[in-house]
Amino acid sequence: MGSRKAIEKLKELNLNCPEYLFLENYHDINKIDPYAEYSIRSVPKKDFPAFTKHSIMELLSNRFRYLEPHWPPHAYYMLGNKAKNFCSILLALDIQPMVCKLIDPDDAVFAGAAIREESSIIIEIAIGPVMVRKVTRDGEVDFSFSYHISEVDSIEEKLKTLPNEVEEGLLKIAKEIAEKLPENYIIELSYYRIPIGWKRQKQIYWDIYDASNALEELKW
Repeated sequence: MGSRKAIEKLKELNLNCPEYLFLENYHDINKIDPYAEYSIRSVPKKDFPAFTKHSIMELLSNRFRYLEPHWPPHAYYMLGNKAKNFCSILLALDIQPMVCKLIDPDDAVFAGAAIREESSIIIEIAIGPVMVRKVTRDGEVDFSFSYHISEVDSIEEKLKTLPNEVEEGLLKIAKEIAEKLPENYIIELSYYRIPIGWKRQKQIYWDIYDASNALEELKW
């Protein structure tokens, strides 16, 4: 989730996304504020066999808290000095860290994903302070709906049973992606109670990828 290419694509589409530092080498680790809180994703620079992935995840989970149990390594919370140590290990393993100032999932109203096929869009979300992977990996969907992009201005009826904050967020996201999401693409999304990301908005998009590559992407 969240490759460098995906972040660049989201910005190209003028969609709000996290502001990542892409650490290329050990010198870049100095960019990490030792007193700040971070979320850290990573991008392997080469293919790893399954047993190596398992060994790396076991090593990291024994040394660091708040590590998600999925490949590639992703720590959803880490203090600055610990983050420096974590990123040093990743670089030594030929895995590029992507470092972002903490966006706390406890502030999320909902999270999920959307797919656009031709002129129709399907959005699936989990409601509450959750992360995208609750939908994309765990398959836990609290609300799902579809609409044609030509009817995006009249979808309130489909959302009227939802809590106000969820309805508000889905309306914003539905209208925005109807305008900006390319055909046959999947986008991962959340809506927050507070403005976040590089555009300081409540809606934020974590990843975008071609639907034909969806299974490969979700292996991450």
